[in-house]
Amino acid sequence: MFPFVNLAQPDFFFDYMMDERERHRDRGGGTSKGAMMPSPQRLVGASAVNIGAGDPNSPGDGEDGGFQERLIPRKTSVETQTMSDDSYYQRKITPRVPKRCKIAVYLATGTAIIIEPDKGSSASAKDILQAIVESEELALPPYAAEVFSIWMASSFLEVQLKPNQQPLGVRKNWKRLLHNYSTATHLEAESDEPRICLRRSAYFTKRDEMRIKDGKILELFYAEARHNILSGRYPCEVDDYSTLGALQAGIEMGSFNPEIHTLEFFRQNQRQFLPEHVCEATWIPSFLLGRRNNSPSFLVLENFRRIPPTTPSRKLVRKYMELCWSLPYYGSAMFHGQVESPAKGLWSFLDHPDNFVLVAINSHSLHVIDYYRNRILVGARFESFKVELGWPSHPSHETNPNCFPCLFLQFQEPDSRHSKMLQIFSKQAPMMDSLITRFHRARSRSQNQMDSIDELDGGAVESSEIDGDFLMSLKTVTQCGDETSCLSNKLGELSLATFDEDGLCIGQSGSWAFAQ
Repeated sequence: MFPFVNLAQPDFFFDYMMDERERHRDRGGGTSKGAMMPSPQRLVGASAVNIGAGDPNSPGDGEDGGFQERLIPRKTSVETQTMSDDSYYQRKITPRVPKRCKIAVYLATGTAIIIEPDKGSSASAKDILQAIVESEELALPPYAAEVFSIWMASSFLEVQLKPNQQPLGVRKNWKRLLHNYSTATHLEAESDEPRICLRRSAYFTKRDEMRIKDGKILELFYAEARHNILSGRYPCEVDDYSTLGALQAGIEMGSFNPEIHTLEFFRQNQRQFLPEHVCEATWIPSFLLGRRNNSPSFLVLENFRRIPPTTPSRKLVRKYMELCWSLPYYGSAMFHGQVESPAKGLWSFLDHPDNFVLVAINSHSLHVIDYYRNRILVGARFESFKVELGWPSHPSHETNPNCFPCLFLQFQEPDSRHSKMLQIFSKQAPMMDSLITRFHRARSRSQNQMDSIDELDGGAVESSEIDGDFLMSLKTVTQCGDETSCLSNKLGELSLATFDEDGLCIGQSGSWAFAQ
C-alpha cells in the first residue's frame, strides 16, 4: 500500500488550479439547474477574470505521497531496560524500498511504452515523463519534457497531472473523480479503465510549437492532431477533411500507386482517413454510387494523386501540422458540458433535453463544439467575452444529483449595447474557470513583453511548401465569416439571456426564464 494524496478537489490534479485562499467567494442561489444566475455587473472581463468559489465538496489538502523516516520506541524485555541503553529509547527506521512495477504509457500513435521507474508504484508524473524522454524507443531531445505531459484519460474525464502527482494513486481514486467531475453512472464508473497517456501539454503555446523542427516530436504532434481530426474533435469542412486525409495517405502509404490506390480502395478504408460523420455508407454497392466527384473518398483520392511522388514524408508531416495549427481550437483541453437550446413548435410543451457539447479551451480562446453535428456553436477569444463560475445552492445540490455548477459566458452583441449570456452546465466547470484564469494571467504577464524570436531547435520557421497545385489552406479558416461555415457562431440556436446596458435582464429563455 503506497501513500497518495486526496483527490476530491480539482486543485489536486490540475496544474492550473489556484490557491484556495484566492478562490474563496460566497456561494450563490440556484436556478432551475441549481446554479446561481449572476448579474452582468458581477461578471469580469478577460482583463480581470474572476475566479469561482472553491468546490463545496473539497476536503483539506492531502499529503505529498513521499516516504518519511519515523522515530519509534524499541520493544525490549523488562530485564534489558536500563537508562544507559541508548537503543531502548528511540531508533531510526529505514524507509521501505518501493515495490518495483511496470507502467504502460500510451501514445497517440496507438502504441504503448513500457517503463519500470526506480521509484516503482510511487513514481511521480515527472519521473515517468523523464523516463519516457530518455527511452531508446522514442529517442526524444531533452527539451521534450517541457513540451509533453502525463495525462490520465478515459471517455468520461481527461486530466493533465501535475509533475509531483503519482499516476497510480490517481488511478486508484479514479471512481471518486468520476463521481465528482463526470456524469458517469455507478456502473460506468466501476467498469471505466483510464489510461496513462503522453500528450501535448495544455500549457505549451502554439507559437513555441511551430518553432520545433525535431522530427520525433513532430511525429507525436501529428499523431495527436490526426486523432483529434478523425474523432471529430476538430470541426472542419468536408473538403478540408479530404485534404488532411490525402496528406495522411501520403505520410503513411508513400507515393501514389494507381494500381493500388483506387477509388474502391479509399471507399473501403475511408474510416482510416476520414471522420465517421463524413464517411459514405459502405453497404451501398459501388456501381450504384458511381464516380461521384464530390464524395469525400473521391476527394481524398484526387488530392492524394496531386501530391508529388518525390515529396519526403517529413515535409508532409509539417504541412499537415501547419494546416492544423491554422484551426483556432488547436491544442485545446477538452471538457464535457451541456447547453440549452430553445424549444420550438410542439416541443415547447415537452421536456426538452440539453445538448451535450465539448468545451475546447486553449491559451487564447474558448469554443463550444456541437460534437454530434461537428460544428462550432460559440467561439471567441478571451478578450471578447466575460466569464464567471456559478455554484449550485446547497439544498438543490444535495437533493438533486443532476444539479451541476455553471460557467456563465457573456458576449457583446455586434452593433448593439445589449449583451447575451450563455450558461454551460458541467461538473467540470471549476476546471474550465481555473484554466481560463491561468491562461489570462499568463497573457497579462507577457502583454508588455516582446515576443521572443529564439528557436527551441535552432533555425528560422519555414513553411513546408509542396510542389505542384496541392491545396495550401483550409476552407474552414478562409471562409469562417460565412453563415454556413462550421466556425460561425450560432447563438440563435442557444437559450440565452439578454441584458441591456444597465445590466437589466430584458429577455430570457430556457432555465433563464424559469429563474426569473
